[in-house]
Amino acid sequence: MEIERGDEIGSLTHAVNDMQRGLAERELRLELSRQNQFHREKMATIGGIAGGVAHEINNPIAAIQAAAESLQSRLDADRSDGAVHSLEAAMIIEQTARIASITRQLGDFATPRQADAGPVDLNEIVRSTCRFLAYDPRMRRIDLRLDLAPDLPAAHAVADHVVQTLMNLIINAADAISSLNEGRGTIEVGSQLRYGMVRFWVRDDGPGMTEEVAQRAFDEFFTTKGERGGTGIGLYLCRRLMAAHGGCIEFEPACTGGACFTVELCIDGGYESISGRGTAT
Repeated sequence: MEIERGDEIGSLTHAVNDMQRGLAERELRLELSRQNQFHREKMATIGGIAGGVAHEINNPIAAIQAAAESLQSRLDADRSDGAVHSLEAAMIIEQTARIASITRQLGDFATPRQADAGPVDLNEIVRSTCRFLAYDPRMRRIDLRLDLAPDLPAAHAVADHVVQTLMNLIINAADAISSLNEGRGTIEVGSQLRYGMVRFWVRDDGPGMTEEVAQRAFDEFFTTKGERGGTGIGLYLCRRLMAAHGGCIEFEPACTGGACFTVELCIDGGYESISGRGTAT
């Protein structure tokens, strides 16, 4: 409430308003800190579980693969047992290789990243994050496509912040698609170099956003998920994280009728020269 009185009541009202704004800002900072801490703890837990699972699985996989390779060698040398058994051995080898590949992907995603801003291989982060999210039940009915530009220069960012933002955007897109009756759709994640900035985007063919929702999408504590959960802090936090090092994140309707979020990051080494140009919002 804004008061223009110049007496003691007016001064008291201004003091109360300042205190309310201060408390609201403090509450928001605490929520942002809590969300960041929660994300770090979640990633650490995922990393620990992934590492433990990979270790426990790799030993029996190696034993099964070695036994299957030995069996296949004997079958190849003695054709009297028939070609069927050789094909079965080959199938065992193929599937153990597939399991080993999955555990490697989990291990790659769970590898600790630098805590400070520095050069980031955006394409590799996109690949590893998408491989990891492919195992999320929400992605089972979604076609996740990549359109990554080759020879993309390193971006200047905190790698974990990029992972956090990318996961948030992809999961939001998956939730939007799941709200449709058929629950099927496509999410495209792409990257490119444009106007001296490294960009990546997440585009879906879900229901999209109304103009009113789009205008408030980055407001703190605003959510459309209702009973499905959601604190309303995700997109707001992503924008803060990207802006911290000269980047920005924007929304625009997708040509597919869904939503498209685009993130721009400075090229590593060029951050100081372009960070003040006003791209961050």
